[in-house]
Amino acid sequence: MGYDALKELVGTIIKNLRESKEMTQESLCELIDINQGNLSNIENGKNFPSFETICALIEVLNIEPNEFFGFLKYNTNTKDATDVEFLEHYKILPKSVKLSLLDVVKHIK
Repeated sequence: MGYDALKELVGTIIKNLRESKEMTQESLCELIDINQGNLSNIENGKNFPSFETICALIEVLNIEPNEFFGFLKYNTNTKDATDVEFLEHYKILPKSVKLSLLDVVKHIK
């Protein structure tokens, strides 16, 4: 996986985690003490977060480190940022919605 693709994956995961906690960029920035432009650049895959920012995100979002770095389990040769974004959204859906979505996907194939 290339450097730019990895930045995009990290940014996607941070954005999805933030949105799953129903936080705005502004509110998260206040809690982790970075400016909104920096967070925006991270979420858009333009910059990597610093180690301090990653630690602050893990603490403020109240997640386990493996949840943040979960993208490492994906086979990066076959998955792109769209796959990861889909999976991040999918895993927080209620089971009934997942089953309905599975039916739709089966009919699309």
